[in-house]
Amino acid sequence: MKQAILLTLATVAVLEAGFVLAGYVTVATIAFGAVAIMAVLIALTFFWLWAVHATPLALGMVLSWLGVGGLAAWRWAFNVFDAPGWTTANPVILALLALTMSGSLLHFAVIQRSFGFRGLEFLWPVVGALGCSVLAHVWLGQ
Repeated sequence: MKQAILLTLATVAVLEAGFVLAGYVTVATIAFGAVAIMAVLIALTFFWLWAVHATPLALGMVLSWLGVGGLAAWRWAFNVFDAPGWTTANPVILALLALTMSGSLLHFAVIQRSFGFRGLEFLWPVVGALGCSVLAHVWLGQ
């Protein structure tokens, strides 16, 4: 736990130092590109774990990391190519979100089983998250 906290603090410090030295767009572009590549590698690793039946969470992790990697790659392309029209209001973004959301649903289903529950109870956190998002959208407007 202490190592994870220290790693996170060090990463924040490096990104913030980069922000001061090179600016937001440069640091964000490099970071989004790196996250996209790492996410795909992690997704491939979890795909292998799923294929060898190593953990019930593996398929959820594949979908989640592919979605996150795709979203990071999308943002990287947005920055690198100076916000081209195809990076805004494109339905492909919804497909990437669907990967991440499907992975989340699989995670909640596995978490539910680890608590000994059955059925559709795992949908409550999902419904709650969607409800909070809808309320924020309605309240704050677009």
